[in-house]
Amino acid sequence: MNREGPRVAAVIIKDNQILLMHRIKNGQEYFVFPGGGVEKGETLEEAIKREIREEFCLEIKLDQLLFKINNHGEDEFYFLVTNFSGRPQIGGPEKEIMNENNQYHPFWISLNELPKLSNLYPKQAKQKIEELIDPSTPKFGVRARK
Repeated sequence: MNREGPRVAAVIIKDNQILLMHRIKNGQEYFVFPGGGVEKGETLEEAIKREIREEFCLEIKLDQLLFKINNHGEDEFYFLVTNFSGRPQIGGPEKEIMNENNQYHPFWISLNELPKLSNLYPKQAKQKIEELIDPSTPKFGVRARK
């Protein structure tokens, strides 16, 4: 990887569920939003499409940029995705480096259950998604920004 820019992440939603990356690393178990670094010459949009193709073997269409945060001094951009093709399965570099002490698994969780997931990182992104996503709407909804 020739990382030069910020990090990008996808908020992938289908049937009132959100797709996360379940990580088990050196005995620690936690969840993160799928994504990664922007490589030299890539736009944010190109980077998130590549990352999701590599990590989850999905082809995605971006709905919109949801928000930007600063996480430990690094800019991170979170994109909403509600349209994709394929079935989530681990691929790319994650599949190559997976072992007993470093695991990656796609994980769907109900939007209603998301607030109960205490080990989802970064916490700042989790909080923003909880504020923006309204699982009570028919398809799901993004609340209007105030």
